[in-house]
Amino acid sequence: MTPPGLLLALALHAGSASASPSASSAASPSALGGLTATQILELARDAQRLDRGYQRLRMVLVSKGGAERVRELELYTRRDEDATRTRLNILSPAEVAGTALVLVDMAQGEDQQLLYLPALKKVSLLVGLARRSSFVGSDLSHEDLDLSYAEGAAATILSQDATGWEIELLPAAGAPWSRLQIRVERPATIARRVDFYDKGGTLVKQIQVEELQTVAGRSLPRRTVIADLRRGTQTRIEVLETRSDLSEAELPLTLFQSTSLGSSAP
Repeated sequence: MTPPGLLLALALHAGSASASPSASSAASPSALGGLTATQILELARDAQRLDRGYQRLRMVLVSKGGAERVRELELYTRRDEDATRTRLNILSPAEVAGTALVLVDMAQGEDQQLLYLPALKKVSLLVGLARRSSFVGSDLSHEDLDLSYAEGAAATILSQDATGWEIELLPAAGAPWSRLQIRVERPATIARRVDFYDKGGTLVKQIQVEELQTVAGRSLPRRTVIADLRRGTQTRIEVLETRSDLSEAELPLTLFQSTSLGSSAP
């Protein structure tokens, strides 16, 4: 899964539980007209997913006044039958270097978020109010990165034209958002925008994929912007390097376990 794919999975993950088996096989643009909203989201999720991948990222945090702070990260993703596991390591600047976050999205059972802070030399399981905190000062909270609330969400096509679809997603009770609106564009079936609405129905956050790149014959996000419309801040994410189909030795399961946090990735 690409890093913008990780972010957009907030919307796209809902399709995985209920999409029909034929959704992933209906890949040609001419075959997309009769698909349901859930099947379109499933195709969009699959289009951006790296089952066993590595990416190096630059994250730019932009304040309301325009001041910028830069973070460099690396991201490992491994998808197995039982779970999708993601590890993010902060490489720089020095004051946050060594911070690591592991996300485990279980096919069955409760998902997990493990956070390692080098200053404390401690691994914490993020639960409850802790998930509402910002991820390394960005416009994403740990709660935003939690995919579980999208399970069971209702998806509806609001409109469609020759260039793509506008899809509404209504999360299940207890989700941090009242609804999400996703723009999926043809011909690559890429999710280019996700709008997040609060419980009062106000648009408060937006993820926009501004630029694509071709990796292994597929269109993947190169540059993504997350805007917090309440605070007037932005987070820009640029993909610097992408590798796919890593070997077992390059991407062992131990990389995503708590005992590996605080150590270097392979």
